[in-house]
Amino acid sequence: MIVAVLLGFWLASYRPAGSGAFRFTMLNVGQGDASVIESPEGHVILIDAGPAMRDDDTGRRIVLPYLRRRGFNRLDYAVLTHWDLDHAGGAEAIADGIRVGALILPRLPYRLSHLTTTAQRIRSAFERQSVPVEYLSRGDGIALGKQVTLQVLSPPPPGVGWTPTSDNDASLVLMVRYGSFRLLLTGDAEAEAEHDIIRRGLDVRASVLKIGHHGSKTSTSDRWCHAVQPKIALISVGKENTYGHPSRQVLERLQRIGSRVLRTDRNGAITIESNGTSFTVRTMLPPYNAKPARIVIR
Repeated sequence: MIVAVLLGFWLASYRPAGSGAFRFTMLNVGQGDASVIESPEGHVILIDAGPAMRDDDTGRRIVLPYLRRRGFNRLDYAVLTHWDLDHAGGAEAIADGIRVGALILPRLPYRLSHLTTTAQRIRSAFERQSVPVEYLSRGDGIALGKQVTLQVLSPPPPGVGWTPTSDNDASLVLMVRYGSFRLLLTGDAEAEAEHDIIRRGLDVRASVLKIGHHGSKTSTSDRWCHAVQPKIALISVGKENTYGHPSRQVLERLQRIGSRVLRTDRNGAITIESNGTSFTVRTMLPPYNAKPARIVIR
């Protein structure tokens, strides 16, 4: 597949929802995760909701305004890959601020199934709005309209083979397909989860990889990089964060396989559009907005 990648200002080619293109946007929520998938038919799914701190709720400040600007008054699904607050913290604002068809959560092993007080509060916010909750594991899938599918690669069903021992490794890992375009979303999954997926013989090749755990050295192993072979690697990460994300080791691994890295702390929000056989990538911030670069990847 020949992939044309155009890097430029992400709103310069604004398309209304349901305009016939697949669209994925990784929002710039700082040290956290929130992304939106739109199907060509106008269906929409939120993957994580960004962090919410005492004085800053990115679900309310960033995610909801983006959805409204795109013309959405309803989500088909809201997915929380796991309960870490940098991914799930903004979800309470989502439950209160927009209609949601269903809340999707990972099906967890018993040892990880006991929710914190904050997680209980977030889930209760959806339940107050009569939003059904669905728990998914490997083998399950989500249909976003007739053309876009999301296949769950991890976590495994409880009691089947390897059992995650951390919330990060129990993250939902999702393969998104639209035509021949493939996008792999990893939550905060770390090397153990990556290796389990590979051991299962699952096909993880993807044109675009959302890097796990904000580029932590405990994720995106050499083996994973060579299995996925992404043309584009996306990192959602806060500027000058105290964790040292993304790690130098991860960036070097991606460089060795020839992946082009884009990151929200430097490039701002990142939008990918695909017609099923090629895709374009646009970023909100310099250096790619003043002079767009066209890259053909064979």
